[in-house]
Amino acid sequence: MVGLAFGALAWRTQFCIVGSLYSAVAADDDRGLRAVYLAMATAIILAQVLVSFGLIDVDKSIYRGATLHWAGAVLGGVLFGHGMVKANGCGSGSLVNLGGGDLRSLIVLLIFGLFAYMTLNGLTAIPRVALENWADLDLAGVGFVGQGLDQIVGAFFGVDPETLRWPLALAVSAAILTYVFRSEAFCQSPRHVASGIGVGAIIALGWYVTGHLGDDPFEPTRVGSLTFALPIGETILYAVTFTGSTINFGIGAVIGVALGSALVARWRGEYRLQYPEGDKDLVDGILGGAMMGVGGVFAFGCTVGNGLSGISVLSIGAMLAWVAIMAGGHWSAGRKFAITD
Repeated sequence: MVGLAFGALAWRTQFCIVGSLYSAVAADDDRGLRAVYLAMATAIILAQVLVSFGLIDVDKSIYRGATLHWAGAVLGGVLFGHGMVKANGCGSGSLVNLGGGDLRSLIVLLIFGLFAYMTLNGLTAIPRVALENWADLDLAGVGFVGQGLDQIVGAFFGVDPETLRWPLALAVSAAILTYVFRSEAFCQSPRHVASGIGVGAIIALGWYVTGHLGDDPFEPTRVGSLTFALPIGETILYAVTFTGSTINFGIGAVIGVALGSALVARWRGEYRLQYPEGDKDLVDGILGGAMMGVGGVFAFGCTVGNGLSGISVLSIGAMLAWVAIMAGGHWSAGRKFAITD
C-alpha cells in the first residue's frame, strides 16, 4: 500500500528527482527540486513525531548504526548520481515510468537489480567489501553511539541526544523550508507543493509500517522506509526463486510503485508503450542501470533511500550520500545539457 501510494502520487504529480534535476540544469526551472526538498523536510518532521509518540525506534535502522560507511557513501553516491542521469531515471523514477508503459525502464531496472545484487553478494562485492574494510569508521570506538546528527552533536557537547533530536530536526527542516518557499513560482504551483508534502508523508508512513505494524518479536521486520537500490534486486530474485523466498517490505514497495503509477496512468488515459530511441538510448540505459546498481549498494541507498528515508532520521551517512548523489547528478546533467545544446 505504501508503494501504491508513492507510485500513484509520483505519476499524478510528476514527482521525479532526475527529471527535476535536469529541469533545473537545462531549463532553469527548480520547482521540481524544491518539491524534493519539501518532501525531505516533511519526512523529517513527521518521522520525529512518530519517534516522540514511541511508535518507531529509528535507532534500529541501518541509517543510524555505529559504523559510518563514508567512503562508500561518497564514491557510490557520485556513481549513482551519474548513472541516474544517464539512465533518465533513478530506481523510483524508473519504476514509475515502467508503470506508465516505458519499456526502456524495464531494461534499466533489470540491469539495476542485477548489479545491485552482484554488489551485495557477487563479483562487484569484492571492491565494496575491500573499501568498507579499509575506510569504514567505527563511531563507537571514538565515543559516538551512532551516526545520527543528534547522537554526534550530543556526544560532542555531552548532551543527551534525545534532548537535541527535536531542536536539530526543526533547525534542519527550517533551513530547508526557507530555501523551498523563497521561490514565488514554486509557491504558486499547487502540483509541486502537493507532491512534496505527499511524498514526505508517504516516507513517514513507511517508517510507521515497518517500525510499528511490523514490530513482531517472532518475525521482526527491518525498520526503515522506502528505498529502491537493493529491493529492486531482491524483487528480481524473489520472482525467480518464489518457492524458496520470503517477500518483505522492500519487495512489496517495488511492486506497489509500478502498480500505483500504472493504475493512475490507465485511469487518466496517459498509459503509452514506449521503446528505446535507438542504440545510444539503449546503451545509456544499460550503463546507467549498472552504475546505479553498484553505486546504490556502495552508498547504502538510492536517492529516495538516502535523500528522503535516511535524512528523515537525521543520518549523517545518508546526508553524505545525498550530497554525493546530487553532485554526480548535477555534473552529469550539466554535461548532458552542454552536449545536447
